[in-house]
Amino acid sequence: MKTFADRVCHWSRFMLVGHAETPAHRMHLVFLFAVAIGCFAGAALNYFGAITHLLYVAILTIFGLVVLAMWWHARRYEQAQRIAVIFCAGAVFAILPLNWIFNQGLDGPSLMILVVVAGYAFGALVIRPWQRVLLMACFVIVPSALIGADYLWPGWTPTYASRELQAIDAAVTYYICVALQFALISGFFRRFRSEQRLIQEYAEQLRETSRLDSLTGLLNHGAFYSALDAAISGEQQPRHHCALVLYDLDHFKRINDSRGHLYGDETLRRFARLLEDTARTFGATAGRCGGEEFAVLLRPASSSTVQAMDDALRARCAAQPLAHGVIRVSGGVAFSSADTTIRWMERADEALYTAKTRGRDRTLFDPVAAADPGAIAEPMHELQRRVAAGS
Repeated sequence: MKTFADRVCHWSRFMLVGHAETPAHRMHLVFLFAVAIGCFAGAALNYFGAITHLLYVAILTIFGLVVLAMWWHARRYEQAQRIAVIFCAGAVFAILPLNWIFNQGLDGPSLMILVVVAGYAFGALVIRPWQRVLLMACFVIVPSALIGADYLWPGWTPTYASRELQAIDAAVTYYICVALQFALISGFFRRFRSEQRLIQEYAEQLRETSRLDSLTGLLNHGAFYSALDAAISGEQQPRHHCALVLYDLDHFKRINDSRGHLYGDETLRRFARLLEDTARTFGATAGRCGGEEFAVLLRPASSSTVQAMDDALRARCAAQPLAHGVIRVSGGVAFSSADTTIRWMERADEALYTAKTRGRDRTLFDPVAAADPGAIAEPMHELQRRVAAGS
């Protein structure tokens, strides 16, 4: 539950940046608002301390109101970047030269403020290279001209009435500049964290994409082999409780040659979707091992579980035929043993090869390590019919 302080912070943040989504946009808004407050504070200091002419107090107050209007416009219409460019141009060509003229030139705090605005302009504005060069030239030429004028014509700017006023002006301006720098650095830090988070998300997406087959969306060859390695190395149950099922689309080369590769790709995608739906129902993992060959890792598993999954897959294929017929596949099943992953795959592949030589459109167990000896080398859909008939 949010505390009163949390609510105040949330309300203050909303009032300051509104619905700004990006850290860069929020940084612009915070900086502009801080500049407006700084202008009002400077105007008050100059007025009550009688540091500058009343004309400059009025100019500073008007500039603060203009910046506040910029902040509100950027907050409402999300045009922070364009507003920031306008602000920087106004600051370097208008308000800072006026501050130099009215606020004691070299003896005043104008250069301190100019450095902060330059940091904002160089770090926050996203502009073209030639615009950046032009901006840099402005921040070099304008202060150089003002410093040169102070050197050539001493006394052309007013001086402080006392050292006390100079110290107060320097101290207040310094604190304002520190606040502006804090707004900038905080914005840069949030922007860095946001971009770092995006990079991590993109990297995770790339890692996930690298594990998937681009055509079917199933696990690719390497990712599925990793799943098999993990199943063997981390298996705590008896070895035969983990089953590998290999499927190969029957007569796929003939389909490609007679119907075209586009239809062949559609066949692969349709079967992959049906296989994934079926595997998900049984808590299994499906992958594409290459070409028209697919695989399923089922755990825990028994011959009856594998048979139920195989029957469900074939029923789905029959219920969702393609334009030129039902997808038919041959399968081979091997239960895990003390073999390596490669040998496990080879045994399932041998069972698959036997199924294809016996007429295709069937799934056979590997005879070496079948969980149910009665199911060894039997076409599973035929076995089911025989059991149902009471044979």
